[in-house]
This record gives sequence, structure tokens and C-alpha cells, in this order.
Amino acid sequence: MMPDEVCACVGGGSNSIGMFIPFLDDPVDITGVEHYGYGDQFMD
Repeated sequence: MMPDEVCACVGGGSNSIGMFIPFLDDPVDITGVEHYGYGDQFMD
């Protein structure tokens, strides 16, 4: 059974590479998430 999507934090690389590589040739959405901003408020 394949997931519809895989998601991993990006920035350092190893976490996302380890998650994404096995799915590169499969019909799976790949999403990378990166921290943005300076505070803990939305759009800060």
C-alpha cells in the first residue's frame, strides 16, 4: 500500500532525503516543510 503523500522537514537534508528517495519513482506527492519567520505568531 502506497501513501498519497510523504512530508518531511527540509533544511538539514538528511531527514527529507531519507523520506523522499524511496518514493521518487512512485505516484506519491512529496512535500517539504521549512521553518519560516522569527517568532511564534503566524506570519511573524
